Amino acid sequence: MIEVAVTGHAAPYGKFAITQMLLFAPATYYWYHSDKSERFYRASAVLNVGIIFAPYLAFPYYFLRTRGWRRGALSIAKGIAALVALGLIDGAGEAVGLVFAR
Repeated sequence: MIEVAVTGHAAPYGKFAITQMLLFAPATYYWYHSDKSERFYRASAVLNVGIIFAPYLAFPYYFLRTRGWRRGALSIAKGIAALVALGLIDGAGEAVGLVFAR
């Protein structure tokens, strides 16, 4: 919403999107590191790097390895639901920003 109010449009790879990614990535990695410590899981270096550069592949693998098939699949489903919800919230924010930008 702020991006649309400031610039008049929402660029998918603009300064605001890059800033959002730069703030979200460390928070995500911190959660992963904390969860890994709580579960006493010794992750490989490839998985640690994958969490940052290929999260859509690395997180499902991590969830299945640390939680088993049933709870892992549930965690993956919750993650997908969270991503869909964030996408809808993002789209709603852009729509509201366009209304206020006029």
